[in-house]
This record gives sequence, C-alpha cells and structure tokens, in this order.
Amino acid sequence: MRFRALAAGVVVAACAASPEVRPQHVLSVDTDLPALGTPGVNVLAAVDTLRIDVYALDDMRLVSTRDFVVSDVSNWPLTLGVAGAARVRLRAYRARTATPSTLEPDPALTVDRLVDLSTPRVGVDVTQVVLRGDCIGYPADLGRGLSCIDGASLHGLASSGLGPPSASSQVGSWPGAVARPCTARAPEADVACIPGGYDIVGQSDLLGIKNQRLEAFPVRPVIVGAVYMDRTEYTVGRFRRQLARPWLPAAHMPDLPSNASPVLQYCTFIGADDGGNDVLPLNCVDSFLAAELCALDGGQLPSEAEWEHAARGGDGRTYTWGAEPPRCCTASTSRDPTVDGGAVCLGKPVVEPVGSHPGNASCLGDVTPRGIVDLGGSLSELTRDRFASAGQAWSIGLARDPVSVAPIANFVAKGGNFSAGVELTRPAYRDEVAQTLRASIQGFRCVYRGESP
Repeated sequence: MRFRALAAGVVVAACAASPEVRPQHVLSVDTDLPALGTPGVNVLAAVDTLRIDVYALDDMRLVSTRDFVVSDVSNWPLTLGVAGAARVRLRAYRARTATPSTLEPDPALTVDRLVDLSTPRVGVDVTQVVLRGDCIGYPADLGRGLSCIDGASLHGLASSGLGPPSASSQVGSWPGAVARPCTARAPEADVACIPGGYDIVGQSDLLGIKNQRLEAFPVRPVIVGAVYMDRTEYTVGRFRRQLARPWLPAAHMPDLPSNASPVLQYCTFIGADDGGNDVLPLNCVDSFLAAELCALDGGQLPSEAEWEHAARGGDGRTYTWGAEPPRCCTASTSRDPTVDGGAVCLGKPVVEPVGSHPGNASCLGDVTPRGIVDLGGSLSELTRDRFASAGQAWSIGLARDPVSVAPIANFVAKGGNFSAGVELTRPAYRDEVAQTLRASIQGFRCVYRGESP
C-alpha cells in the first residue's frame, strides 16, 4: 500500500520502517469515474487530477493543498496518511476544465467530497472513500461539513459514507460513463440512433456573449437517454404527405411566403397540392404545429439537452463537424442578403434543400458522426424546453434527461440558420422564441424513444 505525504505533522509518509507506529488515519481514495485510459467509456466523464485540501478540524484552518495526477487506471486508489484530526476535501476533475486564471476546478464538472477524520487513538485506522460519478456538479459545503456521498445522499455528513478498503479499484465502473444504445424498434421515418449517456452541454467561453435573444448555457453535466432522431429537418414533402391523410392540424397551418413581411419572405410551404418545394425544410411553423406533427409519427420535439447531445457528437465538439470554424461550404448559413450588414455566403436558393452540405475532401460538412445533417445551419430548430436561465431551467448537479418546464411562455430554439452569421453555428447557443412565432428561419425535427421500456 502506498502512502503520500502532503504536510508534515498533518499528512505524513508512512513508508519507512519504525519500531513505533504513530497513530494515524490511512485514507484510501478511489472513484468509479473513468480515468483517461479507461477503455469503452465516454472520455468526457474521465478525470485526471485529484486535488486534496487538508483543514484542521478544530478551527478549519487550511493546512495543506496538493494536486495529484491520476490520469491512469493504475493511479487508483490513491492512499494518504493523516496524523491528526482533519477535514479532508477531495476534488476529482479534468485539468483542462479548471478556470484558466485561478486553476480552480469548475464546480459544475467536479466531484467534491468531504471526509472528517478524528484523532486516532492508537495504531493505523484504514478507511476508504469512493468519489462517485453521481456526485458530479454538487459543490461541498465546507463550513457545514456536507457533501455528496452518492446518488442517494447528495448532501451527506463528512463523517458518513466511509468503509474498509475494497480488494480492487472501482475506477471506470460508473454506469453513466457507458453509452446506452438504442434498443427500441426504430420508427419508419428516416432516423439515426443517438446513443444515450453522459455529456457536457453549454460552453463557458461563450458566456456573456449575446446577440439579441441568443445566449449560451454555462457548462452543465447531463445524462440523456438514447433516442432516434430525424436525420434531416422536417421537410415540406413530409408535411404534404401528412395532409394527404384524413387529418387537419389543430394548430395553425404553416404560413405561405409573403414579400410583405421579412419574417415570412422565405416560407417554404406553397400549398398542399404543390410539390415544388418538397425537398426543402418546412419553416414558418410554430411550436404547436411542430409538436403535433412529431406526435403523429410517435415522436416529440427534442429536449434542449437531447438536441445538443446529438449536435456535439457526444464528445464535446465545438461544432457539429468538429473543431474547425465554419466556412460558407460547411453549412447553410449567412445566405440572407436582407439582414443587417449583408450576407457573406450569398447563394440561391436562400433556403437550401435538406442535406445540402454533406462535406467533401476540401470542406467539412454539416454532418454529425451519427449522420444527422443541418444541425449547424439551415433552420434554427424548436425544442420542447421553456426558455429560462441555467439556474431556472435545471437544478445544480448532474441532470438526468432534463427538460425546462419553467412557467415561461417562450421556448428554446437551437442551431444556426441561413440568415444567421457563421459564428452562430455553435450548438451551445440557444435562442428564445415565442410559442406562436412562425418565421422563415425556424423549423424542427423530431425524436423518438430509443430505449425499450
């Protein structure tokens, strides 16, 4: 067993042979999160750094702070000796997510655990603590001695949740880090499976950048279930096929194109009997009609988390196609000559057929690793989330299948569009739209249950 020294007199090395063993605690620190080298898991859930802060238990004076590199499976469990009464704060995180200016771990992406150790009476008291993936994003309350123990105890006492060391490390055993495949039968629509599991939504470097109603979430850890997602945006042709059935929408029909209104200038539906625009995405629909059309095929609008999970490929990419900034050939964006400042990607038609940017050897396309197209550009897409700030929309900590149901009239739309600037193709951006808004830049796609009940 290895012992690590943090501070003389409080945390001591215990490797040297001695005729007398000083009374001390030996704390074995393990985790069920994956290390960077753990095979078969989502690397976004992996940790590579363990920060240990030791406080004197009587006056909460900080005695020692030290970081350990724990990027390999072989680094776990890590053991340390504590000679006196102490409150030990353990924070497991990915070093690259720390705040650059202070190197402080981002609380939203950190497992933050407190352990209280009393003064040992005699000999060596060996205790194990396991840092659980279910505790990602729950900050410890240092003053009150409360921290997340596991998914069932999110605010447990620092003296609880301890036990004897196990025979082997639990690193990489957290179920949340393993992708959840689609097990339900696929719908008849043209879909792709988006495996469920752990992801990080939002983008910290976009915070404070606003464009009218646009903003970005701070980073938040989520677990989403597997879904089938429409490979393309809902098309005019698909809508016309619905109209051929004995059905009429309870919601407002899509608006027809109108030069009298800039908002409706590029509406794509031109009549139930006119198939000239069948390959174009259906726009100028409101949230009511979009939800109704998805329900007709057994689906629903995606949640904001499901949409961003699909758009970022489950690996944290900046754009749907990767890290490379977009060009005009990458996605259907910045094509509207009527916007302020003009467009930089002029072309006809302004609204392009779905899947017009598949990518080639000279230019990346607007395609995710799972084959979903046009999540970066074409139309901004409706979700079923109410638009609210991060604090209002979701509670702190790891969110499971989150959907904002805040009592707010407006909804979240995601993704860039043919009128937006190329920089707004980042999936982390979110737009606020009225439930009744019908506009040329707004469309949708559907998701369907991916996991068997």
